[in-house]
Amino acid sequence: MAGYVAITRIHIWDYVENETEMKKEFAPNEYYEAYVDEEINRMYWVMRGRWEKLSDISDYPKHNRETLDHLKPGFTAVIDL
Repeated sequence: MAGYVAITRIHIWDYVENETEMKKEFAPNEYYEAYVDEEINRMYWVMRGRWEKLSDISDYPKHNRETLDHLKPGFTAVIDL
C-alpha cells in the first residue's frame, strides 16, 4: 500500500507515551503547535480553535516545512484537530 490515512477519535497525549521525551517543539502559538520525535520518525500536530483569517496562520507553511525538515521519508503523523 503506497499510503493511507487512519482517522480515529483520540487525544494526542493519549497516544504519546511520554510527551517530555519528544525531541523538538515547533511553532507553539494560540492556533497550532508541532512536535517531532526524530527517534521514531513521527510528527505531532495540535490544531486549536477556529482560524478566522489567513493572516492568523500566515507562518503555518514555514512551520510545516521546518517540521518536515526533521523527518525522513516514510514518517508517521498524529494530528489532533
